[in-house]
Amino acid sequence: MASVVTCDGKLFELSEKVIHKCKILEYMFEESSTVFATPIPNIHSNELQRIIDYIEFGTLKNENMGPLLVACDYLNCDELLDTGCKMVADGLQGRSMTEIRAMFGLDNTGRVTF
Repeated sequence: MASVVTCDGKLFELSEKVIHKCKILEYMFEESSTVFATPIPNIHSNELQRIIDYIEFGTLKNENMGPLLVACDYLNCDELLDTGCKMVADGLQGRSMTEIRAMFGLDNTGRVTF
């Protein structure tokens, strides 16, 4: 078990299973013997909780995937990154360019319109 603190100040106790699936965490904790919670400033608690839920229980909802994929990339959690990208790609099939632009908040020039 190891403790981390997310960018919004939430403390998480991580299982060995979660640590080994996220290569950055694995590296951080094998190189350190600290007993204090390690900050992971680029990860919000919502995304870390979703990562933990996927690794521990195999559950993943196809909602707000952007921040989750960024978190998976940062933590080098390849399995979930691949699964999430496939879910996004599957969600794009059969949609028009207008629908896809709306999904990603893009205008006709490719600029974000949030």
